[in-house]
Amino acid sequence: MPLTPDSQTPDSRLSSSHITRHVFLIACTLLLPGCMKYQETLEIEKDGRGRATLLITLPSRAASESATLKQIEERLAPDPLASGIRRQIHRRQTESATELEIAYSFEDIASFCAWAAQTSSPLNNLSVVRDGRHVEITRRFSGISSGDLPSVATAQFDIPVTFSLRAPYEIDVHNGTLVNGNTVTWEFSARDLLAGSGKTLAARYRVRPSYWLYVFAALLALAAGIVWVRRSRKGRLPTPKMERA
Repeated sequence: MPLTPDSQTPDSRLSSSHITRHVFLIACTLLLPGCMKYQETLEIEKDGRGRATLLITLPSRAASESATLKQIEERLAPDPLASGIRRQIHRRQTESATELEIAYSFEDIASFCAWAAQTSSPLNNLSVVRDGRHVEITRRFSGISSGDLPSVATAQFDIPVTFSLRAPYEIDVHNGTLVNGNTVTWEFSARDLLAGSGKTLAARYRVRPSYWLYVFAALLALAAGIVWVRRSRKGRLPTPKMERA
């Protein structure tokens, strides 16, 4: 679905499967305080197509166990995929760290959000709404009470979490940390996301009208007017000359 006026995706908020739960349950399992990183990037085009990338970095000594990577993939890459959604999974390893990248490409942002809302994907709290000349994109994260996680989770609270959003419009308002062109970035420690009732990440983009369309329409109207004048002149009969007797 292109980002047309008054279009919106479902307000998808699941109480038990937000990214904070994914990241921290994995961290608690690995017992690796301060060694994990989570990055997420969302890119949306004017026609509704786009790409979402989840990147999690783990110490190589933990990621060397195939069971660990399998567990992470199951949490961050649920099956089955819906029509129009493709997914690629890449692993990159160095001496000190292993990166697991899960990249989605989709043909329709509304369908993608609807699919994510019905799964355990960290993207299940994504909402995209266009109203008039604005597009608003939000992510709502619920907080986690201390009873939801083992006591060892307190050692994982400083895990850095980064979200980046790019849309093909001019940024109007946002509550992000950094802005570069039409890209908004949020940077948190997981402690920030867990605090209180959680956080809402929001960015509103301003959709400016395409003035080239108005120029083209004006030129087309001018050309039509010229053609009409010329045809009307050709259709006139010549005025007979009066001769003197």
